[in-house]
Order: sequence, then C-alpha cells, then structure tokens
Amino acid sequence: MLQVYKNLFERLNESSISYCIYKGLNHLTDDLQGIRGDLDLLIKDDSINEFKSIVKDLGFVVVKKSSETPCYYLNRDLETGRLVMLDVDIKFRFGDNSIKTASYLPDFANLSMDIICIDGTDIQVLGKKDYFPLMLLMRVTSEKPSESSWLEAQALRKSNTRGVLDSEVGKLVQLLDPALLSLEKVSSWAELQDKYKVKTLNFLGGGFLKYNANLVIKSSYFYLKETKRKLLRLLGQPPALSHQGRLVAFVGVDGAGKSSAIDSVCDDQYFKATGIKRIYFGGNEFITFRILELYKYLVNSPKLSKLRIVPAIIMNIERRLRLLKALYYKSMGNLVLCDRYYYDDELVRDTIKSDSTNSGLIKTIQLSLLPKVRIKPDITFFLDVSPEVAYQRKQDFCFDTMLKVNANYRNLMMKQEGITFINADQEQHKVLLDIFSKLKKLEEVN
Repeated sequence: MLQVYKNLFERLNESSISYCIYKGLNHLTDDLQGIRGDLDLLIKDDSINEFKSIVKDLGFVVVKKSSETPCYYLNRDLETGRLVMLDVDIKFRFGDNSIKTASYLPDFANLSMDIICIDGTDIQVLGKKDYFPLMLLMRVTSEKPSESSWLEAQALRKSNTRGVLDSEVGKLVQLLDPALLSLEKVSSWAELQDKYKVKTLNFLGGGFLKYNANLVIKSSYFYLKETKRKLLRLLGQPPALSHQGRLVAFVGVDGAGKSSAIDSVCDDQYFKATGIKRIYFGGNEFITFRILELYKYLVNSPKLSKLRIVPAIIMNIERRLRLLKALYYKSMGNLVLCDRYYYDDELVRDTIKSDSTNSGLIKTIQLSLLPKVRIKPDITFFLDVSPEVAYQRKQDFCFDTMLKVNANYRNLMMKQEGITFINADQEQHKVLLDIFSKLKKLEEVN
C-alpha cells in the first residue's frame, strides 16, 4: 500500500468518520499500490466536512465535479511519485457514466461492512450483501454492458438471496422488482440490461417523464459546464480550486534535462489538475513570423549584417512580453514553469561585461538588447549536471566550451540564495521524482 493511502486510512480510523470503499473491490490491492485507477469512497453525509479537513491536511487537492457533494481528490505519493486519486460521494449514483441521473442516499447504519487488513492497516469496505446488488443496479443502468458485469450478476444470483434482500441495497432491488434476483431465464447481460434499465431509472428518478426531463436538463448542464471548463483552461485558470500561483525557473546548461523535466511536469495529471503552464524565455522560439530565420540570415550576410539590429529589437520585445503572459498565468493560480528565465540572462549579461574583445559601445548595445527581467522566480531549480554527462546528451559545441559554460553556471548559482539544487546526473525518473516532491511541497504551502 502506498504510504499516502496508509496515512489516509489511519487518520480515518482514528476519527469518528463513517466511510467505506464501495466499488472496485476485486482490484483493490492494485488500486492501493497506485497501479490502476482511483479509490471510490462513500462518506456518511454528516461526516463529509470532517473528511474534507483530513484530506486537506494530508495534502490532497480537490477537483470538484459539480456544485454538489461528489468530489475528485488528487495527491502524489512522495516515496514512489505515483498519482493518487479519490472519488468521494455521500450517495450511490446510477445512470450513464458521464451523467448520473439518479441517486440513492443509503442509511449508513444499515449498510453491511467488512474490515480488511492490508499492510497492517484496517480498511473498511462495503460488505458483499450490499456490494453485489449495488454493482448489479449500477451496471444495468450503465451504457456499457460487459462480460464481467454479467459474471457479477450471476454471482449475485448464486449468493445468499435472503441475505441480499435483507441488506440496505437489497431492499432497493426488491422494491424495483424481486424477480431481478431470479436470473435463470435471462440468457445474456444485454437482455438483463434492456429489461431493467428503464424501470430502474424510472423508479429512482421518480417516473419516466421526470427521468427524461432530468436527462435533458442534466445533459445540457453537463456539456455547458464542460465547455466552460475548457474555456477557463485555455485562459490559464486551473480546474481545481484557485490557489496562489508561483513562478518556477528551471536553470541549467544544455544537456541538463530542463526541457524534458518541464514537459514531464506539464504532462502530469496531478499538476494539470492544480493548474500549470510553461513559458519559454529563450531565444529559439518566436511567434513573430520567421523573425529568427531573418536574424540568422542577416548575421551571416557581410553586406547586411548591420541590419540585424531590427529583428534583434523585435525578438527582444517579444521576449519581454512573455513575462506579462507568465504573470497573468500566475495571477490565475497556476504554477508557471519558466525555461531559461532570469538567471540565464544574468549569466549572458555577466559574460558580455567581462568580454575584453568588444568596445564599450558594442557592449552597451548588446546589453540594451537583453530582456531586462527584474522579477525573480519564487523558486528556482538548478539542474546541476557534470560536463561529461551533459556532453553525452548534447554536443552542440565542443567539450572545452561545455566545461567553461558549466563552470559559469555553477559559479553564478552558488552565489544566489534560495536555489534548489537537483542532481541531474541521476536517471531521469529519479530527477523527476525529486522535482515532483519539491513542487508538491510548494503546492501544500498555498
């Protein structure tokens, strides 16, 4: 079991919270290892606020599915780096997977419960008397029949029928149709689904017309919410609850693995949910049409080389405007990952000042064309890599130049305060785990 799950269930057991895992019991061990998907937790309605306090204290972030109780919680196990997910509700919900049109608030005191011990930690799960009929109801109202669903229905038939009928969910099944438990005449899962789906939803939804009206209303609401979420995401607002944004700089020589690390963090589901953006501050990516190609052409043209100052000014303006974009994303609550930000320009500025081959006028022009970034990042990761390893990864220039550049970077960063050094000679997954854990702690400070 992942340590983050172990901490969660120990806290739940110590508290007075009534809870249980009510789905996915056949692959629970894999879920607790972070191998498969999320954990489906049912919380007693009067315990939900205390539960929210516990998961927040343990570093979970919430992604609300709607304005109602069901919430999706994300966390990261700092020992393994694996993503942890909780799907939390106070009701059993039925219907199509994307839009649960009907729900049932169970009497927690009457639910059958089992306690299982995994890695020395007790975990409360829904008992078989309620688990089998619940799975049956959920799947006959779903849009996706499957062979495994049929097998579970058969297991229900072979189980203790009287015990099932006496259970909390079994009473609901009995109200729908006692014959639902007699499946000998049903030849396939699809036939069972066709026979009982509409009837089940009619009962739970309060009538066929009401159900269809709810379906139209909830479907429209769902797609409107989804459209709004996508628009907000394009604008930089995280789908999770808003929190304080941060500027995070990644610094290091070519071959240190900055771009790979940034891309991996941006693609991670946890950081996508909490809000994350990437801004490149270097001189290799411009949206101005072919401005970089024009600059390189003029540099290599003996007759026109002096005109290179025109595209250089345009590129300088564009690079400065990137800071406004980064600050906007930060104000929206995102972690803004900045590639080649602040300290890279400081290094170039120091190099120009120390160059004895150019005149004072040329130095002044060169310095004026550098972006004047005066806003320090909130946290800086320096990917400290040895020249040998960096040169193995990238050979953009000779090894002697790599030695000099690497020494310049290290000397500059050693003089700064608050720099987080990352051993970039490690294997990539270890580097990412180190970065993930430090960014996670930064998130928890918010």
